Amino acid sequence: MNGELKTARSNSLWLVTAADLIHKIRVRWKLTSDLSFSQKLHINPRTVAKLNRFHPDGSLKFETVMGIFRSLLLIIPIQEWSASRNTEEYRLIHDDMMAVVNARIPVPKGIREDIADAIEKEQYLSGNDIT
Repeated sequence: MNGELKTARSNSLWLVTAADLIHKIRVRWKLTSDLSFSQKLHINPRTVAKLNRFHPDGSLKFETVMGIFRSLLLIIPIQEWSASRNTEEYRLIHDDMMAVVNARIPVPKGIREDIADAIEKEQYLSGNDIT
């Protein structure tokens, strides 16, 4: 049992990240009640309740959260928003989804170093070197 608790705690970063980001989406979309959000996405209200940003439920599966993000992406075109708002929402939700994926599956150290080197080189070449 002790090993199970350790695993649950070490894997919770993605869930905390997801709960926080989905809460921000709900506020932005004015779907702040669990019922309104669950009806919009056609998912069970109990599943939505598991995404409480103060007490996310560890029984929620990663695949379920990714399904919620997919549903959000799928319903963007049927919202009564402008084309520019749709484009922005696609970008924001995609970025949020990738943040959850990165919290669940960390980027390998070598790739992180390559990205940092590329950013540093770009800053140097553009004259924005901070060193």
